[in-house]
Amino acid sequence: MTFSNDKKVVRTIKKIMMGSHETFVKYATPLGLHHIMAAGHHYGPGPWVKDMPRADWTSVYYHKADKEGIGFDRTASGSNAIEQYHPNVRTLFESRDLIPDKYLLWFHHVKWNERLNSGRTLWDELCYTYYQGVDEIKQIKKDWQLLRGEINDEKFRSVDMLLQRQVNEAVWWRNSCLLYFQIFSEMPFPNDLEKPDKDLKFYLNLSHPYAPGIRPQW
Repeated sequence: MTFSNDKKVVRTIKKIMMGSHETFVKYATPLGLHHIMAAGHHYGPGPWVKDMPRADWTSVYYHKADKEGIGFDRTASGSNAIEQYHPNVRTLFESRDLIPDKYLLWFHHVKWNERLNSGRTLWDELCYTYYQGVDEIKQIKKDWQLLRGEINDEKFRSVDMLLQRQVNEAVWWRNSCLLYFQIFSEMPFPNDLEKPDKDLKFYLNLSHPYAPGIRPQW
């Protein structure tokens, strides 16, 4: 292994890597949400993106949040995009009783106060999942800290710096998305969750002129 062949190091890094994808999904696009990143450079969250040359270049096209709920109805009662799936898979995804919550909002427009498999309302489940994603990346950083002194110091510090950036960006994704969707749900954050320390206006006004994919204007 590039970092070390020590069993503790290998075990820790394997744990980090094997769970990293689902952690990102939880703090960025949980419950089947998708394509809610910023426009152009796609760096960071942008669930509010609209008014693009094509509707399917916008975030609002994909999440369809409104006062009733959130999610894209791709069943026969909606776009019927579900028709392209194999019948066995189509049956699973089209049924509100059978579809796993992790795919829910990709196929269904769900009311904010509807109860999911967890027993929570959709809004509460969305909040808890976003917060779980942030908690998981914070735990990943703690796990990495346990490897201090076990691997090359330069490599350790480089990864540690990147993980801290990911923690910061996870909080950014979580807060900005939930504050935006709260406009539609009009429901409070669960009492046991720490409330965002910035308001939605703060996140809407962030600018990233040097984000990857942006051509500098000289």
